[in-house]
Order: sequence, then C-alpha cells, then structure tokens
Amino acid sequence: MLANAILSNSIEVFLDLTPKNELCKIEFQTPIFLRCTVEELELEDPSFGPPLRVAVWCGNVAAVELLLEAGADPTAVNSGEETPTSAFNLAIRAGKRDILHCLWDHANPGIDAPTKHPYTLALQNAATRWEIHGIRTLLSRVKYCQQTVEYTLQGAIALKPSLYHEGFEANYHGVDYLHQEQLIALLINAGADPNCKPRGENLVIKAASIVDLAGGLKALLENGADPNGTGHGEKTALHHLGSPVQAGESRQQEQRLHETGIRLLIDPGASVVQRAIIGNTPLHYAAFGSNMRVFTLYADGLADQDQNTALAALENNNEETLLHWAAGSIYGTDEEAPSGSTDCGNPACPWC
Repeated sequence: MLANAILSNSIEVFLDLTPKNELCKIEFQTPIFLRCTVEELELEDPSFGPPLRVAVWCGNVAAVELLLEAGADPTAVNSGEETPTSAFNLAIRAGKRDILHCLWDHANPGIDAPTKHPYTLALQNAATRWEIHGIRTLLSRVKYCQQTVEYTLQGAIALKPSLYHEGFEANYHGVDYLHQEQLIALLINAGADPNCKPRGENLVIKAASIVDLAGGLKALLENGADPNGTGHGEKTALHHLGSPVQAGESRQQEQRLHETGIRLLIDPGASVVQRAIIGNTPLHYAAFGSNMRVFTLYADGLADQDQNTALAALENNNEETLLHWAAGSIYGTDEEAPSGSTDCGNPACPWC
C-alpha cells in the first residue's frame, strides 16, 4: 500500500499497487474536496499527477465528479510527466467511457473545440489506443479539419502504445483488432483520405509492414486505399512484402513472411510488375527474399499472361532478371523463412 497525501495533507489518496501494477482504490472525503483551492487541486503526485488524474486512473466516477465540482480542470496538462497529458486524454487512452462522458459534460467544449489543443490530442490518443468508443464520441460532437483526421488515421495504423499498468507492451484482446478496423473506416468516413501521406508515409505500406496489422490493411483497402500506392524509392507494399516483415510488438524482434497481407493486396489489384525507382518489381523482391510458396503467390498475379514468358523476360534497369535475384536468395524453398533479422551479411542483399 502506497499512501500519499497529495494536497497539502488535505486530500488523502491511497494507491494500492497489485502484482499487476493496477491502481485499485481511492478513499476520499466530500467536504475536503469542496473546500480545496485551485492550487491544491493542481498539486501533482510525482508518479501519478494531480488528484483528478489519479481518480481517472482508478476509474472512480464519484471522486471524479467531486473533484470537478471543486474546480479541477479536466484539460490541464500534467507537465511533470515524460509524456505530458491531461485527465481528459487519460480517460480517452484508458477507455474509461463513463468518466469520459463525465469530463466532457463538465468541459462542454462546443463545436469549435479543435482550436483547443486538448481535443485534437484526445482524438489522436483515442486512435493510437484503438478506442473506437472515444473516436465515435469525439467525431460526433466536434468538427475536426481534414488534416487533423488524416494525422489521426496515421496514428491508428500502428501497434498500441502501452499504458502505465501494462508495462513495456500493450495488452491485446481479440476484439481490439476489430475495433482498429472500425475506427479506420470511421476516420475515412469523417474525411480522411486513405491515400494521404502524413509526414510522407504511405499508409498501406505502413499497415502491410506489420503482420499483426492485417485487419488495418484490410480496412484501408476496403475503404478506397490504392494497393499500388508508393513510398520511399517508389516501392509499393508488395515490394516490401517480398521479404519477412515485423510480426508484432517490436520488442519481440520476430519477422515473418506476410502471406495474408500479400493476398489482401493482390485481390484488389496490386501489381506484381510495378517498377520501383531503379526498375525492380515486387517479383524481384519475392525472388530474393521469400520462399517458393510466397513467390508462387506473386507469380499468380500474372494470371492473364504467359507466366513462363513473363517471368523469364522481366528485367530491372540493370538488366537483372528474376533468376539473378533468386540465385542470391538466402532462404531457398523452405516453407517458412526464418525469424529474426534480415541482416544476412550478403552484400548483394537489397534489404541489408
């Protein structure tokens, strides 16, 4: 039990740290809250921030309501943290629905809220945590500009950042991946261009580059994203999927061939012969970095042509054929490429 008198010994907050590091309990006294000064309400605990933030962490709606009645500001940012945030944004990220509505009713931002930073940040925080309820709430009550919604869409196409009690990696449940698909569709319906490039990043390539984001890739393609969109070096997502990509959380360092992603891209018309800046096609990359099973998926994209003729004739700007690239392959015809780094030590490898 960690006992900490947060507000000059006038508000006593008890934080019970369980083996899972979950904040469990707050004890509060109504008269104490109501006679606090603004300075007392904003006094921060070094680890957990001001009292309102602690109440949000613990999911204590009654304490939240009393603190708001006493004058606590739900949009005030706790500047002492490594990643500053507010009680409002914390409720969004942690998926505290009842508390979110409570804070919203108190703040009553109005339709012009996007001019106020907390509500733009709240939308982006909800997206990065795949909080579909928070996204729906904000989009239904606030009018955001297209640029904000597009930056938010970019944030949704990534693995979730972890919350304090989760440790180094976020917790995932099966429904979370469905929520990610739903919020991507919701943001596109709200005005985000699925082919936009926030900060120069192609969203289809970003989604395809992590196996666990297959649902996000599917949602983008179903809502108008171009499967042949290009990124750095004029490469498409199929260029990138010719070799193993990150499987899930980056700390695990696992890489796999992404067969599901390849199928998702080829079905709506991704080209296996589209040339990158120096003439390499996705088939070149698959010939080098994949196995026979995956290369066959790529070759099937030539169904309307004589495959043997097309495969033999395909060259890049250096007149290198698929056979040249296959000859340098480090994986051969194994059913599955090995996990781990693609740094193979081969100077001819285009990925190292």
